Amino acid sequence: MKKLFILLVFLFVIYFLFQISFSYFGKGHEIYYQLYDNEYQFEIKETFVSNYEKEKDSYYFEVSVNDKVFSFQTMHNFHKSSYIIKEIKYYHDEEYSCLLPIFVNDTIIYDVMCLENNKLIYYRDLSKTNSDLDNFVDNLDSSLYHKEIWEDRLEKTDATGSITVYAKNLIRNHHLVATNYRGLYTISKTNPDILINYTMFINDIYQRNIEGYTKNYYVIANYDAIDTINKFYIVDIKENKQEVINNYYDFSFNSYIQGSVDGSMYLYDLDSDTQYQIDAEKKDILEVGNKNTKIRFYENGKWKRLSVDEVRKNKPVFIYHAIDNDNFDRVDKFGHILSGYYYYYKKEGTKYKAYRSNVQNPDIMTYLFETSSIDDIIYLDDYVYYRDGNNVNYYHDSKGVKRVLNDTEYEFNKSLSFNAISN
Repeated sequence: MKKLFILLVFLFVIYFLFQISFSYFGKGHEIYYQLYDNEYQFEIKETFVSNYEKEKDSYYFEVSVNDKVFSFQTMHNFHKSSYIIKEIKYYHDEEYSCLLPIFVNDTIIYDVMCLENNKLIYYRDLSKTNSDLDNFVDNLDSSLYHKEIWEDRLEKTDATGSITVYAKNLIRNHHLVATNYRGLYTISKTNPDILINYTMFINDIYQRNIEGYTKNYYVIANYDAIDTINKFYIVDIKENKQEVINNYYDFSFNSYIQGSVDGSMYLYDLDSDTQYQIDAEKKDILEVGNKNTKIRFYENGKWKRLSVDEVRKNKPVFIYHAIDNDNFDRVDKFGHILSGYYYYYKKEGTKYKAYRSNVQNPDIMTYLFETSSIDDIIYLDDYVYYRDGNNVNYYHDSKGVKRVLNDTEYEFNKSLSFNAISN
């Protein structure tokens, strides 16, 4: 009997270790389950993606109720658990069908989401438009659901010159850059001072085509030079270190940055019809294109070659996420097959409305925010940073829209840039 007991314990341990290994090293899961809220029954499809090359660990859900389908995705860390939606609160009238998913450990990631004309819109954008819906939200458990989470916190905490930073809205593992006329600011909660100013130039530089971002580096030509570019300045945004790359080539100021790929920035010199690769990490500069070899061009994950005449005529910049779509002013795909998003931007009046859908179900869009411009947009996992007038904001499902900085010079100079990276 003792040997049998030991054998059973051994088998149980082996089974337990197998389950742990499967959870942590497997490819995730796809499961179906049901939940109830009073008379409403919810059919839930939960898909967890894990350990795929180029994919982010993420959960994707489809919740069906009353012939309606709610689709949402999160990169929140639930430690590879399954059956993670534990409760759903549901509201329904002739105008809206709305639900609030409550996850394990009473975690709330999303605001109450409502279906309107087959688009999802969050309650924060519907507040005070429907009294019954307001009552439903007001009666949610106040220990779990807090409307103020999605309100912007605009206490000014750091300011210098034309720039103001709203430090309470900063994300701890995100590092921001905002350029100014003589250099740039790095902005992070992990900085010794949240706002650090790097002065690079003696004079104000109002237009600079020869600057860019690659991985965690900012790179810019020495604009104090008179005739040709004699060196580049590099700032490590995470480590707050400034360094120099001295040129082995003669660059003209009649050059522009085409884009960055795999940690390298690409410059095209229009005077010499030559393309250069600038590796900020290795502090190297290499010639990689000319009239004979043609010019390397990156478009949505693939390289091709363009003629010098085509580059001189159009001055093309690299394309990373863009998708042609006649119904929207801009469409981007960010991410991959199982854990990505489509972002849609459509002009309505003087503003652009921003929407998003999951790659697993592009038919269901979610309204995110509105902005004055779609030229400066940065995708960082499931965050979106964008410039709206003089403000730089971000959007995230669990936070809504938050302002991180304001620069009054944006009103006068559109060439000032910003960027965001993560650890």
